[in-house]
Amino acid sequence: MNKKNCIVLFSIFFIYLNLHANAGVPMIAIVFPEMILSLVPVILIEIAVLIKRLKINKQKTVLAVVAGNLYSTLFGIPLTWIILVVIQVITGGDRGIYNIGILLRNILSVTWQAPWLMPSNALYWQIPAAALFLLIPFFFASWLMETWLEMIILKKEISDKKYFKRSVFFANLFSYLFLAAASVAFLIWNINTRYFT
Repeated sequence: MNKKNCIVLFSIFFIYLNLHANAGVPMIAIVFPEMILSLVPVILIEIAVLIKRLKINKQKTVLAVVAGNLYSTLFGIPLTWIILVVIQVITGGDRGIYNIGILLRNILSVTWQAPWLMPSNALYWQIPAAALFLLIPFFFASWLMETWLEMIILKKEISDKKYFKRSVFFANLFSYLFLAAASVAFLIWNINTRYFT
């Protein structure tokens, strides 16, 4: 995506945001800082997994994992979020959910509306639940972007591309399990404290 397209896309969202008095919660404002703060443990987990599985040059592996994670966090997470918001808006998820049961409404509020939560008095549990749900698309975006960049960096070291892709998948799986555990702890804490009320 070039610079002009990014500017147009962000302009559309800011215009859209200004048209709504109760704009809700853009989850990127909560999730992105958490992803930045968790970069060090995530990188350490992925380095450990890849060094153990690949048995290749450790310095190049560290470089590849650091570069891959910076790339996927700084570009992949925001880009994925933008795509999810566009899908949410196109499919009507930017409007309130009414005339359905409470259970279904609660499920939809933290899945379909996870990228941009609607105003609610239940944000104390919806914010951490939506953050947990967003880990699913973020996982796949991170895995694809990191695999691509790490394959470029480690091209001379890789003998089996399928095994390498699987190894990066497992490294991301372990790091995202760590992020999921942190999100579950955040959810439990918020349910008990109602911090986001």
